Amino acid sequence: MGQTQNGDAEAARDFFLRGVQAHQAGSLGGAEQAFRAALSLAPDRPSVLNNLGLVLLQAQKFDQAET
Repeated sequence: MGQTQNGDAEAARDFFLRGVQAHQAGSLGGAEQAFRAALSLAPDRPSVLNNLGLVLLQAQKFDQAET
């Protein structure tokens, strides 16, 4: 069981890094997708939530950004 949790944490980190790279490249859709994937594996990560919120605001998806 610890192995799965560790694998999820690594996968979440990888998705987060992909999201950051996509955001820096100007791909809001790619960043949103990657951050959502990271959150599905690690829903309690403030850095992922913060970055997803920023991307949603920039994409003018205000209703999604506030939830």
